[in-house]
This record gives sequence, C-alpha cells and structure tokens, in this order.
Amino acid sequence: STVNSNDVKVRLDTSSPNPIKQVRFKVDGVTKETLSATPWEVTIHISNGPHRIDVEVDDDHGNTGSRFVLIGVNTPWDASPTPTP
Repeated sequence: STVNSNDVKVRLDTSSPNPIKQVRFKVDGVTKETLSATPWEVTIHISNGPHRIDVEVDDDHGNTGSRFVLIGVNTPWDASPTPTP
C-alpha cells in the first residue's frame, strides 16, 4: 500500500477471549508507541520510503500476538533503493 503522507494513522481492532494488557506499534523494528488502553490507534510520523509496521499485542494471561503490513510512504511499498556508485 502507498501512503501519501508522512503522518500515518494505524488502528488496531482486536478480538481476544482475554483482556488486552498492552499494544506496541513498531516501524522497521523500532517501537514508536505503546498503549495500555483503547482506542488502539496512533498517528506515527514516518520518513519517505518503504517500511514495515508491526503491531504486537499482549493479553493479561501472558499471550502475545502480532501482525504486520508493508507500506510505502510517498513511494511504492516494494521500492528498491537506488544503488550508489
């Protein structure tokens, strides 16, 4: 998916038999936001280029789940960097 803004809104809808304890939003492996209460929604400023956004969820029974999406900010998500000579 291509995003045409550097401010990217990420929203998570959860379904769990146990209460959610914490949600972490990561960009390229770096935690950008950690939430412990709903709404599970953040706006993250991301530089131009292709990125991976991960969301990790912990419930109050110690279970963890995660999902990710690949995006391109002002560029296609599958863009390759231009090699430098």
